[in-house]
Amino acid sequence: MLIKINVLILTLMLSLGWAVPNFENSTTSKKVDNTLTGNGVEIGTIEIQRPGGVEIWNITSGNFSIDQPSERYRMNFWINSDQDLIQRLDDTGETNVAFEIKIPFPEKPDFATPWQCNYTERLSENEDDYGEAPAQGYWDNFYYYDHTPLENMKIEIVRKEDLYQIKVTGELDDPIDWQYGRAKYTITATLPLTDQYQSYWME
Repeated sequence: MLIKINVLILTLMLSLGWAVPNFENSTTSKKVDNTLTGNGVEIGTIEIQRPGGVEIWNITSGNFSIDQPSERYRMNFWINSDQDLIQRLDDTGETNVAFEIKIPFPEKPDFATPWQCNYTERLSENEDDYGEAPAQGYWDNFYYYDHTPLENMKIEIVRKEDLYQIKVTGELDDPIDWQYGRAKYTITATLPLTDQYQSYWME
């Protein structure tokens, strides 16, 4: 009986030209446009493989730049998800999620072929502040309630025409509770390259 009533209501709404509501559960699934404000470029996602399931966050803003403040080039890459979830778990955090990394180069890479970096080899040179010390060192930060560098991090960048495809993978304790175990993090982003340094956290 209830089904017949719902069908009659929907039929009436269509005949009157009214919009039919979407009954998809928006708390567990969400279709979004991953666009960078201003130029319509798709950015990407932050995927967190937690012990209890997978979270997928839509990247709402980001920047990829290479400048030359002194004798070496400086690459800066950051992304942020302003609480924009594509897939969530029951205990997914109510917070923004962000990542930033800074790497110096003796020469500017072309990225025409995939450029790869095993960041675990670089941590001895990591700057432990927010960029107030020398601007030529290595620095990285991942934020999900806490500021923590990703471990066993690998970075891959390749140029596709006027855009750059960037992939960062790493490991860390579960972002909600370390007692849950380890989580794997994958950041994928497509961004234009600029020569203007625009950091998310650093000066």
